[in-house]
Amino acid sequence: MAARTKLILLALLAAVGLAAVLGWWKFAPEGAGGSRVDIGTAQPFAFVDCKARLFDGSPALALMFTQPLARSQDWARLLRASEGDKPESARPVEARWVLGDNPRVLYLPYVTPERSYRVEISEALAASSGPALGAAAKCEIKSESMPVSFYFASRGVVLPAGQNGGLPVVTVNTPEVDVQFLRIESAALPAFLEQVGGRRERRSAGAGAAAAADEEEPYEGQYHDPARRLQGTVGGYQLDRLRELSTSVHLGRFATDERQNRRNVSFLPVEKIKELQQPGIYVAVMNPPGRFGWDYQVTYFYVTDIGLHVRRHASQTDVFATSLKTGEAMRSVELTLIDEAGKSLAQASTDGEGHALFAGAAPTARAVLARRGKEMSVIALRDPALDLSEFDVGGHPSRNSKLFVYAGRDLYRPGEQFTVAVLSRDADGKPLPAPAGAAALPLTLTLKRPDGERVLTQIVKPQAVGSAYYQQLVQLPVNAPTGRWLLEARVDPAAKRPDSAWSFQVEEFLPERMKLDLKAPDGILQQAGAWSVAVQGDYLYGAPASGNRLLGTLATERQRIALPQTWPGFIFGDFDDDSARKRQELPEAELDAAGKAEVSVPVELGSARSPMLLRASFSLLESGGRPVVRSIERAWWPAPALIGLRPLFDRDVAQEGGLAEFELTRVSPQGKFMPAREIGLKLVREERRWYWRYDDNRGWSSGYNLEEDRKRHFVTETGIVVVEGHRSHVDVATMMV
Repeated sequence: MAARTKLILLALLAAVGLAAVLGWWKFAPEGAGGSRVDIGTAQPFAFVDCKARLFDGSPALALMFTQPLARSQDWARLLRASEGDKPESARPVEARWVLGDNPRVLYLPYVTPERSYRVEISEALAASSGPALGAAAKCEIKSESMPVSFYFASRGVVLPAGQNGGLPVVTVNTPEVDVQFLRIESAALPAFLEQVGGRRERRSAGAGAAAAADEEEPYEGQYHDPARRLQGTVGGYQLDRLRELSTSVHLGRFATDERQNRRNVSFLPVEKIKELQQPGIYVAVMNPPGRFGWDYQVTYFYVTDIGLHVRRHASQTDVFATSLKTGEAMRSVELTLIDEAGKSLAQASTDGEGHALFAGAAPTARAVLARRGKEMSVIALRDPALDLSEFDVGGHPSRNSKLFVYAGRDLYRPGEQFTVAVLSRDADGKPLPAPAGAAALPLTLTLKRPDGERVLTQIVKPQAVGSAYYQQLVQLPVNAPTGRWLLEARVDPAAKRPDSAWSFQVEEFLPERMKLDLKAPDGILQQAGAWSVAVQGDYLYGAPASGNRLLGTLATERQRIALPQTWPGFIFGDFDDDSARKRQELPEAELDAAGKAEVSVPVELGSARSPMLLRASFSLLESGGRPVVRSIERAWWPAPALIGLRPLFDRDVAQEGGLAEFELTRVSPQGKFMPAREIGLKLVREERRWYWRYDDNRGWSSGYNLEEDRKRHFVTETGIVVVEGHRSHVDVATMMV
């Protein structure tokens, strides 16, 4: 199990009870001007807690302290552990204590699972800084369970020849495993790759009846079933269907790491088994000896030194072969493009740069098979391509024909007329050549409405002036529907995808006929009650909007950065107030004969302890129901002064093992510095006990229990003085217990 810690930053104001959540501090004023708190150096040395943990993959007891322990200590003399439910019957445990990478945590590894332990700590135990514990401590804890389990460490692997060590298997309390190896037949490779990794398409209506007689249709959701893709736990029914695709070539029993009550990794020597040396893809099916259940652990693999990289284009497929050992290009690798029946569509051989080319689109190709001597490699062409979404690959799509469409603007009225221009260029930026036998290259422009209906298709030719420059006059219908229109440009009029698409908006331009003014007292709201807004509505020709309806809404949210101009980056208030965000309707009102109204906006923020932003939006309706909308904002503060905290690191994430630095100040709502005699500081550690669990129905699963395992611990607290004219500096040690 692992513990996850989290710093929670709050602000504590002596007058209003807000908390600034920080940690282990030592007050050290700097000169006469400011103050500095170094967190992580002066916390009194003390024992914090003991918990069940994992160490080196096995159950362990973990003792946690507030300061790093001195390494040169006799742990056997200073700590005693015993096993047993009752003190009088407990038996001593060998003192094999290990100080962890975090020197605040001391481990007793390799304990027996699901046993009760008692630990006694001597008062002479010392921290690395010198002080001793001072008082003896005790704790009781129960170690974690380690149920029997076994599984493959990977799900579908390519093992580099000569340097893989074998097929990795993870076992817990399982000294032996039985593994059966199935070799996929060459003709069945496309079907196998389609099953374990390919993208599936719906069957056409014409072929559906004939195919149903030969192959069972998958039930809903089966395409995403891990068992169907032969990953992890697979049922006997799915494995039985492999008989048509594979042949059993080897069955053997393998010894694994025998160390009990720990997670062990063993490697099955597949390269040394004679039956597995023939090139091909193998499926490994594993179960423990003497156990005959419904499910088995399954993976598939092949051993090779040939690494393949395939790039598919509209008119060709490029294949690159490199050595997995050296990374060098591989010459004379025989490549075969095969279809779903395993038949060869084309063959090629790599050159000195490891490159081969298959001309044509080859839409029926399902895999590329590579062979060199006794080695083979295969890559499925229906697998998802390399995901480049996390890389910045913006710009125009890569294609030979590039059309650039533009116009004077992208917003027009129904019935309006405008001119659209197009430039045609190739991938090198040169004008596209005219087709054979033609004087110029024509383009096809298609105009579509917001609902996708085609309005106009026009063939245009280049202008006499300019190089590959086109112009077309577009006349929108008088009754053109409003919304986002689309103009598509194609070089090939039969192409399904346009070479370029330009969108523009069609809207009715109706100027406002009324004006709406909102006025309220300036300043910061600081009390609950009501906020009065004066409303004045008039027609643009001068008459008051008497009797018109006035609708309003109030939106409330926390102002995390309350003073961005005077105190940029400083965070105010309590993050729990983020959940106080809400929107409510205001009572409907009606303007009087002078076009005026006084609206009382309720300020009901309950127990909010953060600056809040109140935004009142009003809609003045014309007689036909068309609104004129205006908004007014005011800030609300819960107290005359608040503490602000500015993290000196990015995105609320500090580097582990370093210092998380902060600046702290206390200001009024107007941004004026307000000195404080003493501000309380606290360190809060939020711990989530994450776990891995195994059961026969679900297999391995992870998570944590909010009610039982999520705990907040106040580690320490102290005071800091904020002197006028200066900010206080706070350093937080990020190595937490």
